[in-house]
Amino acid sequence: MRLANFCITGYRQLQAPLPAAGEPVLLFDRGFARGRYGIEFLKVQQIPCVMRVLSNVRITGWGRVNTLKQLQMPGFYRQILYHATEQISINL
Repeated sequence: MRLANFCITGYRQLQAPLPAAGEPVLLFDRGFARGRYGIEFLKVQQIPCVMRVLSNVRITGWGRVNTLKQLQMPGFYRQILYHATEQISINL
C-alpha cells in the first residue's frame, strides 16, 4: 500500500501547479515492473505512466517478440507487452 500512496501523492503534487489541461506522466525504470500490482494500480487510477527499459529487453508488440534494439526505432511505444511470463501491457 505504500507504493500506492506514493504514486497518488506524487501524482497529485505534480498535477497541482499545472493548468487545468495539464497532466503529468510518471516515468519509472523497469525494476519497478517487479511490482506488477503497482503498474496495475496506476492503470486502475488512470495515472499516465511510461517505463524506461534497456534496448535488449524482450517485448511483444505487433504480433512478434523482439527487443527494442532489433526494432531499430528508438522512442515511445504504446501498450507493449513487457516481460516474457507476466505479459504486462505498458507504455515503453
